[in-house]
Amino acid sequence: MQFLQGRYSSICDVIIKNKDHRDTLVKKTVISLMPLLATFNPEVFAQQYLSTCMVHLLATLKKEKERSSGILGN
Repeated sequence: MQFLQGRYSSICDVIIKNKDHRDTLVKKTVISLMPLLATFNPEVFAQQYLSTCMVHLLATLKKEKERSSGILGN
């Protein structure tokens, strides 16, 4: 846990940077990691990353192709 604490922001940045990756598996992984990031450090996540993540999730819901391919599910 201590290892992650000092690197939390850089880990979040790398994960969120890949949210629009062309590979579906990468997109699915980013979406599945978002709740884990929020759980690990709720205060920092809410202040720095929540808005970006919510915009991304809502945009993904609007895309029929990604919704039907199971990105927001499973």
